[in-house]
Amino acid sequence: MVEDRPRGPARPDGRPGILLGLYHGLPYKDRGATYGSPVPDVIVIYKEPIESISSSEDEVRDRVRQVVLHEVGHYFGLTEKELRNIEREESE
Repeated sequence: MVEDRPRGPARPDGRPGILLGLYHGLPYKDRGATYGSPVPDVIVIYKEPIESISSSEDEVRDRVRQVVLHEVGHYFGLTEKELRNIEREESE
């Protein structure tokens, strides 16, 4: 899903910074045999924050790709720290 901006004043994890996207759901690794998916998992991308830190349409596209991949990592159960380490390694 795409929303203009996050609802609420802060990031859900309480950390400072701009929220670009958010995964809503139960990580795949935490689902047991009785998991019945009461509601679908959702990745939300926040348009205005992404545009505010991008200087071109190409940069917006790249940033959206990065954010979606990051949130898919959360779906698979990766922590913020693990994802940051992976992102840092990719940029080197």
